[in-house]
Amino acid sequence: MRPRPLPPIVALLLGLTLGAGAAPPADAAPRRLKLVPTTTQTRQWPVDVNGWWGLIDEKGNLNTEPDLDWIGVMVDGQAPAALGGRFGVVDGLGRWRVDPRYEKVDRFSGGYAVFRRNGKAGFLNVAGDEALRPELEDARRFREGFAAVRTAAGCGYLDASMEPVVPPVFAVARSLHQGLGVVAVGVPAAGTATARALERLSGTRLDELIDAGVRAGAADDDPAAGPARLWGCVDKSGRLVWLDRTGRVEAVGDFGDNLAPVRVDGTWGFINRAFQLAIEPQWDEARPFVNGYAAVRRGEKWGYVNPAGRVAIEPRWDEADDFDESLAMVRDGERWGYIDVSGRVAIEPQFSEAEPFFRGRARVNAGWNQRPDAFGYINVAGQIVFDPRHAGPGFVDLRRGGTGEILVNDTFAGPDPFGPGRRSRVVAAPPPRPTPGVGVPPEHLYDGGVSIDHADPAVGTDPASDQMPHD
Repeated sequence: MRPRPLPPIVALLLGLTLGAGAAPPADAAPRRLKLVPTTTQTRQWPVDVNGWWGLIDEKGNLNTEPDLDWIGVMVDGQAPAALGGRFGVVDGLGRWRVDPRYEKVDRFSGGYAVFRRNGKAGFLNVAGDEALRPELEDARRFREGFAAVRTAAGCGYLDASMEPVVPPVFAVARSLHQGLGVVAVGVPAAGTATARALERLSGTRLDELIDAGVRAGAADDDPAAGPARLWGCVDKSGRLVWLDRTGRVEAVGDFGDNLAPVRVDGTWGFINRAFQLAIEPQWDEARPFVNGYAAVRRGEKWGYVNPAGRVAIEPRWDEADDFDESLAMVRDGERWGYIDVSGRVAIEPQFSEAEPFFRGRARVNAGWNQRPDAFGYINVAGQIVFDPRHAGPGFVDLRRGGTGEILVNDTFAGPDPFGPGRRSRVVAAPPPRPTPGVGVPPEHLYDGGVSIDHADPAVGTDPASDQMPHD
């Protein structure tokens, strides 16, 4: 399948007087950068310029000089960042709040950020202190007050006091959604520590919790052992509120809109909060419901269903993501674009890489600068709010096309719009980096669960211990 070429585009620079010089070639690297001071309260997004990372504001203005290996998502004025292959935390002015001394640092969620040191995971608090020293095999972000974690014994949950609310007796533990965390466990033999833990968490005897036919052959105390893996859910009290006693359920995804994807006999449907089938298994693959729609696959194509189980958008896409905001990311051949909830194409598939919308912005790559890592940002109207070709704001309509070129303001003439004491300045762009600084995958590829074997179908490929999770 051949990539679709970008349509011609017309640029209008927002809030700046255009220079009289000719436009640079479309693949030109930035020559000069305008830095606009900001405060740590401003909403900001990470961006790379010639392979070096800084922060931009809502208007696409660069707020920090791009001189870092990588910057992550800004939450409450703090973002994970990397320099020299080590990770720390910076504020909205690019100042280090936590020096780069860790192997990995995730973004903050629920007041804490996962970090890794010497191969182990722990948690930082917003003051930059280690709330939990690195003693975990793996950990996920806090969500709804709990964090899914993995120890040498198995998977469980911590609360915000860093105390175990669910002991590590499971083979899989996923982040909480709508008050429920999906778990899985091997079938334990009666009298083992895992069996006693399941009885204690559920308030039910093992012979009532698991069918006799499923229990046959269980012999040891490994959370992943046994003739089948049983899926279930824990609630916010730490109680095991459901366990598939029949062993027929092969995988369970996260709850959304009071439904969760479930795989039975190789096909996917959805269960409700009573853990009964609400939508019969009929799909080859299914994602959780988000904002009233769930992406489903039949054969090679993806579409969407509504909570009633009716097809809302016919399967026609090679890949489809969630409606995280007003648009969902879809792939047609080798190019990504975005659709609205009616199934209408809102932004034509044209990007070699793309990410879901977050706070009204989506990070995309259209092969700009002829670099695989040259990303810009668009808004939900399909306009470029940060163009890596000149490292500045340019509102460019990607939907209707045009006849012009990207224009760059080389003079930055005119009064400073930010008033006295907030003067912007012009600096030289960093030289293009020959290779990316660090290998951090896009946020939407992170998983929301921990697993002993990293191969559970509802957990996905699992980014393993050296990568951080997506909510």
